[in-house]
Amino acid sequence: MELTPAADLPGVLLEALADPTRFTFGTILTMENLAKDKKTEKWFNLVKLFAHGAYSDYLDQKKDLPDLKDEHITKIRQLTILSLAAKNTVYPSAYAETCMINTSPRRPYRMRFLLKG
Repeated sequence: MELTPAADLPGVLLEALADPTRFTFGTILTMENLAKDKKTEKWFNLVKLFAHGAYSDYLDQKKDLPDLKDEHITKIRQLTILSLAAKNTVYPSAYAETCMINTSPRRPYRMRFLLKG
């Protein structure tokens, strides 16, 4: 992926992050112009979150990141599940829920809903 100064950076990145077939973002993270430019810092941080973070990280950093659509939220939840599965073969479900979702007292979500959005 090559970004030129005239490219619609937010649109290009949001499209890449929402792509249901893309689960790695290393190519985007290696773009030096994206990492060094103060105007694109929040976008670079968003890509870093998708590459190395979890849904709980998104919730913690939400105010400093661009707004996301439902499809992006679903994607970061899916990536969180993949990350947890790669790191651990067994983990408590309460831990998994804490990492992936912001539970509501009215309707606690379960892992089966995370993949559906």
